[in-house]
Amino acid sequence: MNDTLLHTKEYCVYPGEYNPLPEIETLLNELHSAGMDPLAGVPVNMDEFEDCFTIEMVVPGVQQEEICVHTEDNILFVRILHKKLDDARAKKLQIHEFESGSFERHLLLPENADPEFIVAEYRQGILKFYVPKTKEPTKNTISRIVVY
Repeated sequence: MNDTLLHTKEYCVYPGEYNPLPEIETLLNELHSAGMDPLAGVPVNMDEFEDCFTIEMVVPGVQQEEICVHTEDNILFVRILHKKLDDARAKKLQIHEFESGSFERHLLLPENADPEFIVAEYRQGILKFYVPKTKEPTKNTISRIVVY
């Protein structure tokens, strides 16, 4: 008696081996191909002009005092230290679909960006940076950026 069971490895569930559900993999691949990576975090736009770069980040619902920005070795670090809702108010919510916790985003600046003279402003949920260009690449600079 020859009893064989045909199966494909991608849909096989075997103890001790992790195989994600095919629907989840398909969904993540579709999101990634559409430019919406769920692990990317805050959406960012970066444009180049003749004398500067502009960077825009969408960070709604935070106060200006909760934004901490600095640069180190041509990397822009943006930290949002947002306070969570208190437990009394959170228990009364019927639907709670957005998080109000802290997060961080890192952006590699172009080589001809001057991180020492970055200007930042926060208006109506958009954090905008003006990054001037320089003729010579800057190295090993660390600077704190004030958000206006």
